[in-house]
Amino acid sequence: MSKLTAQRSNRSAYLRNRNGKHTPENLSVRVAFVPSEIVPLPETVAVLVDVMRATTAIVHFLDRGVRQVILTTGVRRALREAARVPGSLLCGESRDGERLSGFDLAPSPTLIDRCELQHKTVVLKTSNGTVAASYLRRRGVGRIYIGSLNQRTAVARAALRAALKAGAHISIVCAGRERCRSIALDDAFAAGSIVTALARLNPCLQLHDSAILALALVERFAPMDAFRASGTWRVLSKTDVGTEDLQLCSKCDISTAVPMLKERDGRLVAVLDSRERGA
Repeated sequence: MSKLTAQRSNRSAYLRNRNGKHTPENLSVRVAFVPSEIVPLPETVAVLVDVMRATTAIVHFLDRGVRQVILTTGVRRALREAARVPGSLLCGESRDGERLSGFDLAPSPTLIDRCELQHKTVVLKTSNGTVAASYLRRRGVGRIYIGSLNQRTAVARAALRAALKAGAHISIVCAGRERCRSIALDDAFAAGSIVTALARLNPCLQLHDSAILALALVERFAPMDAFRASGTWRVLSKTDVGTEDLQLCSKCDISTAVPMLKERDGRLVAVLDSRERGA
């Protein structure tokens, strides 16, 4: 039996369950291929994915001991936030993936892993990932996890636990490209990989058609092949550490960090979910 056939069987099992209780059989998993596709059902648990590179960068920042990552959508806002936190690190990229002028580094996992970052605050501005995060918060999504291939199982486990506790549904949201207006193959593949992790953790979850479509990408591509075929790679391939970032972003389950978004003093920040530390 193929993965897709198995997932369709799981959907049928859901349809047979009419008791209305918060069980895996009546929790749905959806994929929004761009943020505007999200259906913010009551108590939605979201997993935001901008795999090359924003969400992978956030995972690496927090794995390196960063205290918090402040997310911003513009250069001026990033500069203001950095001025409010002495000693903070400015991280940002231009549309061509290079470090923004006046910033300390680009959101490159390769470069991040070379830095001493213990207890630092990072102010992050990216082309799509931070824009998508701001959009989800404006849409009223209360619980937002940061997802990547590097910690796909850890974030899947956290999202599933939160959804079961709250009786919520899970939406994996791809940041996409072009200011979150078009689909990115790399993000869609990463979303499918997280769906795979969710299905392994509990095969009875109801998969929406969008989740099944994302799974088809996982069956079609290996991670590196999917990333190399993406428009994102055509941009990042021209950067100094593009190949290293490609290799690092495509690695699965090398981290157990589970970042989540919170509001602190009017800022949107990514911090480690205390409930998932050491999970």
